[in-house]
Amino acid sequence: MPRLSLVSLTCALALLVAGCDRQSGEEAQPEAAAAGEQLDGKVDRSFAGEAMPAVELSDPAGAKLATADLKGKPVLVNLWATWCVPCVAEMPLLDALAGELGEGVRVVTVSQDMNGAAVVAPFFAEKRFANLPQWLDPEMKLPPALKAPGLPLSDKLKAHYRGIRVSFGYPACPDLSDQRILFDLLRPEQVGLDLTEGYMMDPEASVSALVFHHPEAKYFKAE
Repeated sequence: MPRLSLVSLTCALALLVAGCDRQSGEEAQPEAAAAGEQLDGKVDRSFAGEAMPAVELSDPAGAKLATADLKGKPVLVNLWATWCVPCVAEMPLLDALAGELGEGVRVVTVSQDMNGAAVVAPFFAEKRFANLPQWLDPEMKLPPALKAPGLPLSDKLKAHYRGIRVSFGYPACPDLSDQRILFDLLRPEQVGLDLTEGYMMDPEASVSALVFHHPEAKYFKAE
């Protein structure tokens, strides 16, 4: 089955449910990545041949899925969340893989977001995934049922910045006198913020900056 090794995604569990042939002499899909490609995750085959545990999932439209009913074909379960940066990064790859596998493997993406549809539906609308379902597990019942490790708490607590903030006097905006242009535009004197003759702000703890929220914004040095 082409490229099936790519199921070794960070938050994915490869599950072979009841109805699959466990007596086949063929080697299971390889864990190694394609030549020259290094993947950090690994395939978990500890559930091979077992039925899925009984957990009921829902989607933003109100449809229900009883995981115990997933029988008759291999199932790839992906536990993810919108706040999990590695999970979000691998979703396009998983979407492409699901399209490539077609009916041969059922891909079940299960969000662990506590806010459920409120964050998952907009995320899917923005990314326009063609092959991934929006199953929700806001109470996070599925991970313990699968004896699966939770999503990384360190990633949830980490600040994930987007865009850049540049201030006058630093490499991207080296001319401190440009501060005057900003003051003329915003007129911060109205709230008690003044600019000295050396283009320093008073009170001295004040900070000004240009903020660019675009995801491709990068820091640079003006020569």
